[in-house]
Amino acid sequence: MIKNKNLPHAIFLDIDGTLMENAKASRIIYGDIPERNKKAIAKAQALGHKVIINTGRAFACLPEACFDGSVTFDGFVTALGACVEIGDTVVFRKDLDEKILDEILEYVLSNRLFCRFQGHEKRIYIDPDRSVPTLWTCVSSKKEFHDVLGDDRIAKITLDKNFSGEYLDFVSQRLNVYRHSPTAGEATSADCSKSRGMTLALEALGIPVERSIAMGDSINDTDMLRAAGTAVAMGNASDEVKKICDMVTLYDIEGGVGAAIEELLL
Repeated sequence: MIKNKNLPHAIFLDIDGTLMENAKASRIIYGDIPERNKKAIAKAQALGHKVIINTGRAFACLPEACFDGSVTFDGFVTALGACVEIGDTVVFRKDLDEKILDEILEYVLSNRLFCRFQGHEKRIYIDPDRSVPTLWTCVSSKKEFHDVLGDDRIAKITLDKNFSGEYLDFVSQRLNVYRHSPTAGEATSADCSKSRGMTLALEALGIPVERSIAMGDSINDTDMLRAAGTAVAMGNASDEVKKICDMVTLYDIEGGVGAAIEELLL
């Protein structure tokens, strides 16, 4: 827990189910950050603390609320740690290997499977049923995929249907996989994680790990929470997440992030 709140701390925030309510794929860039969170973040920053997003989302999928001026962040760890940016500096970036990406594309297309590809600018979707969220570009071939991708690169993939059995084995042999349920998950480069992203951000900021605070709600937050100096679970977090944390705050929609910042640092 916090030993001296007068020293600068780094606060790492998951987005979905933590900073704001979980967003569905069809409205992934929309949603509001509770006012209590915005006010507490601004007060913490005024005292010299740093606030960094640490999310499974790739940069292309960050919500507009992160950039509308009502709240600012000192950095972004995105795509499960595949990209770390502090201020205007890219500290680390590890996109999916092109050979691995092509192997996954071929497997998904030939087996008529579902997969979402998150880049730094593009959001691309493969689904044989073509139930396409309006914010994604649907493709049906490798050529179409690469034409849409252009100069962008893929940082993470999301698998929300039929992600089990041979499909799970195929992806797990190539990427670092986090499963959300028996049929859904997400994956990024094998040496990337939220905890490593947090460590790299702390090094860039010159803040020791004991002065890091991580807040999250789901399985893909657990490595970050375990590695932080102080771990905070949202009220809506799973019991598994709550067990490994130092404290439990309010629910996401109640401004749990703001309440935790108030208690720990203000």
